[in-house]
Amino acid sequence: YGAWLRAPAGRLLHPARREALHAHLRSTRLALAVNRARIVGALGPIAPETDAPGGLFVAPSVAGWFGKRVGGETIDAERLPRILYERTHLVVNSGAWCSDPERIRLVFSLPEDRVQEAAHRLEAFVGELE
Repeated sequence: YGAWLRAPAGRLLHPARREALHAHLRSTRLALAVNRARIVGALGPIAPETDAPGGLFVAPSVAGWFGKRVGGETIDAERLPRILYERTHLVVNSGAWCSDPERIRLVFSLPEDRVQEAAHRLEAFVGELE
């Protein structure tokens, strides 16, 4: 809170703290944007709604995956989170979380190395879809 603390006349008491805070926020926003781009890029051409800015997660429509097969199973809204976990060890929220059975929730507010690994696993999964 010291970054916002002001003297009675309105002057910032700790301008260096304010600048440090803004620098940290800029850095965090950039890191989140990079992570988001990695996750969205791994999804392939399924989700035009993923171009909305901001946030800590995306909730793309994965209806384009429904009816496709992977590992001998046909993907549908109910089975997708389990199949995705079994094939990639990635946990997603199902459409019930999004109030839309055609969506899943993918969190990208994780350390960069974990997001990069998740993106590789998603790309491999998408590549297996028949």
